[in-house]
Amino acid sequence: MKKSKTVALVTLLALLLIIAVQMYVLNIQTPLCRDDYSYSYTFAVTEGKYKISNIKDVIESQINHYKVLNGRVITHTICQSFLIFDKSVFNVFNTVAFVLLVVLITFHSTKKLDSKALLTALFAFLCLWYFTPAFGDSFLWLTGACNYLWGILIIYSYLLVQNKAIEGYTPHKGALNILIYPVYFIFAFITGATNENTGAALLVMSVTVALISIIKHKRVYALSIVGFWGNFSGFLFMILAPGQSVRLENNGGMGNFDLWLKRIGYISRDFYKYHKILMLAFALLLVIAIIKKVKIEKLFVPIVFFTGTLASVYSMILSPYFPERAWCGPTVLFVTTVLSLACALLPDIRKRYIVGLVGVACAILGYAFAEDYKIAYADVTAINQAVTEREALIDEAKAQGITTVELEPIKDNSRFTPYVDFDDLNNNPDNWPNTALAMYYELDKVIKKSHE
Repeated sequence: MKKSKTVALVTLLALLLIIAVQMYVLNIQTPLCRDDYSYSYTFAVTEGKYKISNIKDVIESQINHYKVLNGRVITHTICQSFLIFDKSVFNVFNTVAFVLLVVLITFHSTKKLDSKALLTALFAFLCLWYFTPAFGDSFLWLTGACNYLWGILIIYSYLLVQNKAIEGYTPHKGALNILIYPVYFIFAFITGATNENTGAALLVMSVTVALISIIKHKRVYALSIVGFWGNFSGFLFMILAPGQSVRLENNGGMGNFDLWLKRIGYISRDFYKYHKILMLAFALLLVIAIIKKVKIEKLFVPIVFFTGTLASVYSMILSPYFPERAWCGPTVLFVTTVLSLACALLPDIRKRYIVGLVGVACAILGYAFAEDYKIAYADVTAINQAVTEREALIDEAKAQGITTVELEPIKDNSRFTPYVDFDDLNNNPDNWPNTALAMYYELDKVIKKSHE
């Protein structure tokens, strides 16, 4: 048994190393763009902007950011902290963050290191790769990754403790253990303030955990109660930010009941478009659960993540728009729902089958992924080359004393790059993102090159 676990651990670590190398290569090739230029400078209310250079600058910037833009102070603090340093630092940490997310999805699905963990980790990675609509925006672009990858990573770390609440864990009496509650409240507060739709999902999941505790243990444990109020407080802190309401109104506001009904239709359409394969897998697994008459206790974890999935998706009816990158959280939650349900229903895979199953999975998916990865690498490399050429042009102009530069817009429709469906220059040079680009490269003005 011990030898079997050792083999499983070594094989799993080898898989994670392969994933890390692949993601690191893509991180290296993904340049700074868009919001990265803005977040490299302070968010000013009354004083002038200046380039951030230390944590004190980040804190002051985020206080202003809370007032003028939105309440995602936690994830944007992470973002601006990385922008103090060369991007090479972010490349390493972001690669580790992605691998940790795969590990946490695996753990939440399997609960232990057994013969299913390797396959679960493999499919977790492949599902994220294939089903995340804006992979580059969500996992590679610095600002996007800090908002979405790092935000959901914080949430999944927090949910490790919530699993203990489902199991009936409560700290023992004593001064040291009592300190767990205020520390956990702070952790829950931070988690609730990470992102709007995943914050809403977390609240629903916290209520679901409490209901499961009642079903399973006939009581709600203090850890669940503290966690819920921490999540709720953090969520309110985020959505009640003065900048949040200003930004919401500038984009059309929350709308009315008729508009919410229309948004439900649009969101459901996109939910199906992005995740129809996962939906089919989920439906088939539910049929198996019904046929096998599986006890409800085995389905608690999938239920928690499925309620979170629905909340993260349909809470967006209150938002005037649902960008593709914001589907990262719902995708991670739905992938975990399907994988945890599969692990709950399928019997333990015996050792003599593990090599064959992994071999079949790799044979079927390996070639397809290799071809897709070539496309991804070519896409990010092309964008990186375009940015490098742009920077060379800017450096040449500055060397000649020219501070108004005309630039070709960088466009790309690949889901692996942060330029997906986005024109990175405005026709008006006095509007963002031209002003952000000019500020970052210390120019007076950036003009979008016209081909008319």
